[in-house]
Amino acid sequence: MKEDKEYVNHPSHYNNGGIECIDAMIASKGIFKTIVFCETNAFKYNWRQGKKDRDDQEVAKQQWYINYEQYLMHDLYENEEAIKIYEQIKKLCGKLDEIWK
Repeated sequence: MKEDKEYVNHPSHYNNGGIECIDAMIASKGIFKTIVFCETNAFKYNWRQGKKDRDDQEVAKQQWYINYEQYLMHDLYENEEAIKIYEQIKKLCGKLDEIWK
């Protein structure tokens, strides 16, 4: 593995035509789904630590997703109506989980 290649912050395989995947995700899937994606991706990198990539790389990827989730949440919390809707969606997701079990 080359040490100078970017594997965490802006890997080239997550860029298509000058657009980063995470930006396309927000545009096509919306803010809520992208926040959830970041949360679950951080969970994934923690879960698989030591099993695929170098530990420091896995930790850095996990931290990137945690930071990006916090960044998106900060923007969300700037809008009172948006945070009310976000909280309603979380409650509904919790109810869906209860039904699914």
